[in-house]
Amino acid sequence: MFRFVKNISEALNYAFGITASNNTSSDFVKEIKEIENIDKNVNAVNYLNSTGYGTGYRSVGAKIEYGVQPVVDEFFDRVVLVGRSRQSEFDSVHYKAMVYWLMTYVVGTGLNINVLPNWEILGIEDAKTKRKYQVKIEHRIKSILKSKEVDFLGNYNTGQFFRELYRSYVVDGDVFVQFIYEHKKTVNDFVLTPVKLRIIPTECISYEKDSAEGIKLDKYGREIGYYITENNYEDTSSSYYKKSKKKSVYYPKYTSLRQIQMIHLANRNRPLDLRGIPKASHIFHELEKIYQANVAELDAQLLNAQLFAVVERELGTENKSEIDLPASRNFREATKEVPSTDKSVLNTTNIVWNYLNSGEKLVQANSNRPNLNIPAFIDSILIPAYSSMGIPVEVLKGSFNSNYSAARAAINQMWETVVQERTDFALNVISPFYESVITELVYSGDLDLPYFLEDSNKRLAWLNHTWTGSAIPNLDPLKEVNALVTAIDNGLISRGEASNRLYGNNFKNNAANLSEENRIAKDLNINLGTQNNNVNNNTVGEENDAA
Repeated sequence: MFRFVKNISEALNYAFGITASNNTSSDFVKEIKEIENIDKNVNAVNYLNSTGYGTGYRSVGAKIEYGVQPVVDEFFDRVVLVGRSRQSEFDSVHYKAMVYWLMTYVVGTGLNINVLPNWEILGIEDAKTKRKYQVKIEHRIKSILKSKEVDFLGNYNTGQFFRELYRSYVVDGDVFVQFIYEHKKTVNDFVLTPVKLRIIPTECISYEKDSAEGIKLDKYGREIGYYITENNYEDTSSSYYKKSKKKSVYYPKYTSLRQIQMIHLANRNRPLDLRGIPKASHIFHELEKIYQANVAELDAQLLNAQLFAVVERELGTENKSEIDLPASRNFREATKEVPSTDKSVLNTTNIVWNYLNSGEKLVQANSNRPNLNIPAFIDSILIPAYSSMGIPVEVLKGSFNSNYSAARAAINQMWETVVQERTDFALNVISPFYESVITELVYSGDLDLPYFLEDSNKRLAWLNHTWTGSAIPNLDPLKEVNALVTAIDNGLISRGEASNRLYGNNFKNNAANLSEENRIAKDLNINLGTQNNNVNNNTVGEENDAA
């Protein structure tokens, strides 16, 4: 027979006749009370999780797990790190090279978009219809990507803008991007891009009282808005010191229509940090050591390149003071028969001696330069420092003097970093921009996509896409092509993936362009070669299947 009880004490009392009273001194009963307290605490935790109580903390989970104390005690000043990062970009050639190669490989001159709607969800099976919509979307979005209208200030086209945005993210650790919507005033107005972007420098985020480092949070610790110093984006040289005198403007993360308005891209040091730190913060000390060693070595070699010498005198030939007249007279009498040299002597301070006194000789100092240990010293610091960032030293220096296998391994290691960085950058910045642009084009009637506004699943199907950029460098293009051809013939990869990996372009565009070129060559009676014709013949069916 079962009986429902309220707690553990009642169950023990019913089963064993044990009463949990205040007068009971049994250890067993004390343990029962502790179990009851644990049960109450669990209920309290569940209540916090369900109600969201705990305003003022980064998140409910953070309060439960870490208590009321600060989640992470940071032992660095983020502003100081940003200053060191910007200074290192000017001082250190190695840091400049790191930023350059990351920008070149991750973003390059701009990322290419592959529009890939999910035709199965959309219920479209006809190949011509697929191609029609795909061409329409790609034409409009590629026109936008080539234009400077994406940049709110009109300084860069999209590729240059994303490049500068990524550079700011690497050097400063975080960057803020504002979305500005250019709505059409009338139906006949033409707006090339309905969404413009503006970079908000990290120092323009104002530290207001009701914010956490300039970022306003909701009770769950999610970012909902930002305080931006008004007009400081035009002159940010000393905004750290002017922030208390400038008026700040609050920008919500989303508009009233739930359109994204601000993006915060941050390289966070801890999962719950709000602001980011420069990506190379952990190697600034190593870079400083290399910089100081290089300066010292160059100075030493500069001295060695000149006539750096000292004048040595023999004992007893010192010139006596004119005050000691007898000694001075004796010195002149003893040395008057010794001729002096008439050779000119130049030292590093550009002082010229036209003669040397009796008993004096010129001794040149040897600085033993160049120091053959300096390259090994620099490599011993660079190898672990930049390997910790996924950048091999061979790529950093742009020098591949070892064998093919070693050079190929270095490039592959770098490419793992590039793929990860490019994917994160696209997901956090470029893809939201693309989705906002397509949505605005549909809202304004410039782009007709069936059921885009009525069905959320079909909206996601229309927005499906990928971003590609610069391809992995080829040390031996013939070997790379042959390897990919073998992989295609054995069904290991598709032609689209091979085209993207080898040259960073779109196979569908290649097939369409080849078909057009072959048609033109046929009309002009020009033979382009059997290999090109074979490629065209083999890709017609592939194009229809991919579409």
